[in-house]
Amino acid sequence: MIYWLTRQTGMGVWDSPEFAMSTNSLGTTHAPGSPFYTLFTYLLDFIFHPFFGTDAFVFYSILFGSLAIGVVFLIIYELIELAFLNSDELTKVLSASLGSLCLAFSSTFWTNSTEVEVYSLSMLALSCTLLFSLKWYKSNAVADKKSRYYLRIIFVLLGISASLHPINVACVIPLFMLYSFKKYDKWLFHLGFLGLGLVSFVIGYQILYFKLFTIAGNVDYLFVNKLGWNKNLGGMAFMFLAPLIFFLFLKYIQKKKRINTAVKSAMFLSIVFLVSSYSNLLPLINSNTTNFNSVSTSFYDQVDYMEASRFGVDNIPIFKAPSYNAIIDATHPFNDGNEVIAYNKVEKRYQITEDGINLELNYHPIFDTYFPRLYANDDVNSNLYTTWIDIDGRMESFYTGGTKTKIKVPVLKDQFLFFMGYQMDWMYFRYLMWNFSGRQNIHLGNGDNLNGNWLSGISIIDGSRGVEIDDGVNSTHSSAYYYLLPFLLGLIGLMGMLIYRTKLGLFLLSLFVLYGIGIIIIINPTPLSVLIRERDYIFIGSFLVFSIFIGLSLPLIFKIMSILFNKLSGYAFPKATKSIIAALLIIALPLQMLAKNYSQRDLSNSGLIDLVAKAYLDSCPQNAILFTQGDNFTFPLWYLQEIHNYRTDVRVLNIDLLQLPSFIEKLEIDMGKSKAVRTDIPYEMTLKGSQYQFPINLEEKRVTNLKMLDDHLKNDSLFYNNGSRKIKYLPSKTMGIFAADFLYKFQILEDQKELLRSDIVFNLSKDVVSRGELIALDVIQANMVERPICFLINGKTNHYLGMDEYLIQHGLIQILQPLQRPVVDKNSNPKIVITNPVLPQIYKAMDDVVISTSKEQDISKTVLRRTTYFESQALLENRDTIAAINLLDLSLKALPNEKVPYGNFSYSMGKLYHRMGHNIEAKLVCETVINNNFITLDRLFVNNIAYPRRQMITAVKTYKNLSEMVIQLNLLFPERADYWKKRLEQINERRKIWAMTVDQDQP
Repeated sequence: MIYWLTRQTGMGVWDSPEFAMSTNSLGTTHAPGSPFYTLFTYLLDFIFHPFFGTDAFVFYSILFGSLAIGVVFLIIYELIELAFLNSDELTKVLSASLGSLCLAFSSTFWTNSTEVEVYSLSMLALSCTLLFSLKWYKSNAVADKKSRYYLRIIFVLLGISASLHPINVACVIPLFMLYSFKKYDKWLFHLGFLGLGLVSFVIGYQILYFKLFTIAGNVDYLFVNKLGWNKNLGGMAFMFLAPLIFFLFLKYIQKKKRINTAVKSAMFLSIVFLVSSYSNLLPLINSNTTNFNSVSTSFYDQVDYMEASRFGVDNIPIFKAPSYNAIIDATHPFNDGNEVIAYNKVEKRYQITEDGINLELNYHPIFDTYFPRLYANDDVNSNLYTTWIDIDGRMESFYTGGTKTKIKVPVLKDQFLFFMGYQMDWMYFRYLMWNFSGRQNIHLGNGDNLNGNWLSGISIIDGSRGVEIDDGVNSTHSSAYYYLLPFLLGLIGLMGMLIYRTKLGLFLLSLFVLYGIGIIIIINPTPLSVLIRERDYIFIGSFLVFSIFIGLSLPLIFKIMSILFNKLSGYAFPKATKSIIAALLIIALPLQMLAKNYSQRDLSNSGLIDLVAKAYLDSCPQNAILFTQGDNFTFPLWYLQEIHNYRTDVRVLNIDLLQLPSFIEKLEIDMGKSKAVRTDIPYEMTLKGSQYQFPINLEEKRVTNLKMLDDHLKNDSLFYNNGSRKIKYLPSKTMGIFAADFLYKFQILEDQKELLRSDIVFNLSKDVVSRGELIALDVIQANMVERPICFLINGKTNHYLGMDEYLIQHGLIQILQPLQRPVVDKNSNPKIVITNPVLPQIYKAMDDVVISTSKEQDISKTVLRRTTYFESQALLENRDTIAAINLLDLSLKALPNEKVPYGNFSYSMGKLYHRMGHNIEAKLVCETVINNNFITLDRLFVNNIAYPRRQMITAVKTYKNLSEMVIQLNLLFPERADYWKKRLEQINERRKIWAMTVDQDQP
């Protein structure tokens, strides 16, 4: 009931729209995929969708999460029977209730059970696997009738779990330990089975998941190229024959008396579940659905999909790799890589698109390091590593370009410090404490003490870390803290199991470590990971096990109190007292968690994403092509088009996904009312394995007509050599488009001839263009004659491709037009803005909308307030002052400082009020923004902070903004100049003292 009341009522943020679409149309989700979730919820939808409508999508998460809570109750009950043999029924029930309710009302589990996600079903499968493993352990023999029954269920559940997420295969490691604990007494055997479990995990993960599909691809290659079969038929036949072959192999071994029927049938069924789930993705390619995020077109693509190669998961190092600042080995700059095979639909056969020769960069061996944590060799992560830790390293000398250079090479100590600091503390332990100690606020944490930290509610502990309860400018929803009670009880429960049932305790501890520290080691997160979104959901399995520890603490507490009571009074411990203690603990733990988490986890009025997504589509002209960037600004639009059949005339293209051949293929088909998108790029350049980075000829200063770009790329004589590789390039950085090539033009601007340009001349924003960006340029030149070209406003400009000066704001989008406004003075608006009713419509519909997530906060600031400012400025310059004031008023009412703290665009809106003579509103808004910055700095200037460099970055940025704003405010309101000047001087003195205290360079 609690989950239903706090459920996500809109489409939600992050991956929720994507999972809803996969359920609706049996589509695919992002790599590595969750095929069983898609298949299962698709079938459930036939039953529940007629009753719940679109609420059915979140109902499945609620159902799976609630069932998982019930299973955890049974797990704790079983464990108490096994570990505390003399426990009465009341103790079992109370303990199981305590642990399962703590899980239910923990931050991460509650969130994932009330939004459309795979994790609640994944946890249901994991908890069921754990429950039946305990039942098998509890049975009398290793292979009696009941044991065989449990084994079948366990292996089937493993197959289902693996089909939900590949990492669930790791569950076999503790299961091997449990088998050893039941059958053997010697610890040498237990260590052997632990090693066997690790080997089984590696073999299962690599062979079952990747090699099997690679073999299927090779079989399909043979049948297509040699026998002329249609694509995927040979591979599909192999995938369905593979379980049968495996079954016959097991039957042969059974005859030799080396394997029993239960194990054979269970393993066979798990293979069937796994293969059938993933194989069912392949026939979906031609499904006319907008959800084509990571569709596979062949078995070779399927391997990439399952390896999540798009996200670089297949290249994450674990044991050995070059450091993040490695230099290429001058004597041997390249290594050979793997060849790439792609299906050519024109020739109807597979071809080798990449021979792998000199494919990979080879770095100087002096940079190789074991246990590589500081490894990401890209500009963003390379600059961020040193903001999290001080890298001592060792100095090495190199000659680069004839100049001797000294470089600090990270050593093993640096790798370990980053692992313990950023990866373990910030990326795991912080999330664990969120759930069982307390959470500061809903905002994205960046390493400073302002946002996203864990709390205890105990001032001594929190103060020693420089963290405060959030009651200041960022206090959207109150802080939730539990005085460490759930965390301490979890530790007590773990100790109790290790003392009274060491083997079971180690089994649970291995699960806890596996789904916590183990995942950290495997995914090896970089600093960029947490700058995008919080990642607590990854470790939800670890949090589930910790909740079991909490439940197991109660019988140990009762046992200790019984001994003490009996010793002091000579009487048995009263059952009534047990009930009172349990009731107090349930009030102190799960009910406290429920009360304090309710406002943070309540998504029942979280409709902002729905309003904004609809406004994006409504801002588009008929039959527009809308370029987006980022999943969270794309999935909601596809959701509206697919689920609600809304504005299907607009073709939404994600520039990041235009890298993928499967996405490019989707351009060729009609979707809804949107006709196919024309592209003139050579087909061979869109195949997997073809060139995906295109350098620009920076020496050429002439303008290249965008329409001539395809001719340049098709000319096989235009390339440069990079070793043995031929690299296509772009002819120049400056591109041009003739105005005559535009069909769609704003009628409202026809009378403004001074804005019209005969052509568009722009500089590409990068020196190297990705294939996705190249395809986007090609789509623009091929379709601008027939369709409006639009770009979504998301607070970033990368996807504008350098065309910023020619983009006209229209609602929440930018439209490419051959128009440009000259800058008259510093107060004039450099942008051309056409007013649109979508902003007032959003604001008027926001009376009951709650900003429930950090992403919604970000959209409110960088999208809504940004567009409001520019549109209000345009209204003012068009002498429609009343409309400008009304729009600003609507924005402030819908997004007050208490709901979304005022920031930079709010300050600009305050200055607009001043230009229109509304000084009261101007002063209120501008001074509120400045006070927000003073409050922020006041909270930043503390000692005992965990990550001083991250703190310093925030302080530098905030102080810089504050200084500039105070200077501007003193010009607007000179009567207050002395007051603000004095406050700024005071905070500046504090800043200098604080900077020296934390032993960092002064900002």
